[in-house]
Amino acid sequence: MIIPKNMEGAMDSETFLKGSALFGVARRKAQMLGIAPGSLKLAELIHRIQVREGHTPCFRTKKSCREMTCCWQISCGAAMDPDA
Repeated sequence: MIIPKNMEGAMDSETFLKGSALFGVARRKAQMLGIAPGSLKLAELIHRIQVREGHTPCFRTKKSCREMTCCWQISCGAAMDPDA
């Protein structure tokens, strides 16, 4: 999948990515936030991004999620539930 340049390394809530495409977006976003991706695995890298942005580090750890503005939600796989 091609990410438009105007997204500047971020994802929107309607873009499903996986594998190397998702990891590439995560690496770019991490670098923008001053996080060195190094040899971190995908979930750990996204957790660090979530913490830096003031969110709970929950990527791929929950079945349902109430973070309605999370840019990782669609690739995470958690069902959106405002009451979770």
